[in-house]
Amino acid sequence: MAFLVHGRVTHQVPPELAVDLTDAYVAYVKKWKAEGAVDQVWNYVACLGGCMIVNLASVEELDRMLLEHPFLPFMEVTVEPLVEAEAGSERFKDVFREMMAA
Repeated sequence: MAFLVHGRVTHQVPPELAVDLTDAYVAYVKKWKAEGAVDQVWNYVACLGGCMIVNLASVEELDRMLLEHPFLPFMEVTVEPLVEAEAGSERFKDVFREMMAA
């Protein structure tokens, strides 16, 4: 299952934790990339936050992954499930054909 995960720091990160949390975040990304779960990771410009595309077997695995995120206590996270564009477009057309035939 593919997901687009958006995260943005919305609560003040204590300055004394910022460097250690950032080091932990870099290690977190490396871990999940090495496991093949993370396809891409991007940081937003001029703010604390970013997005990543992940591929996991279940929502439960995604939950585990997000719970391990070092900045999670300071973040707002949104998740959007993804489908491959061509297959999703075909399903979309099939549904509308069925609706029009009814």
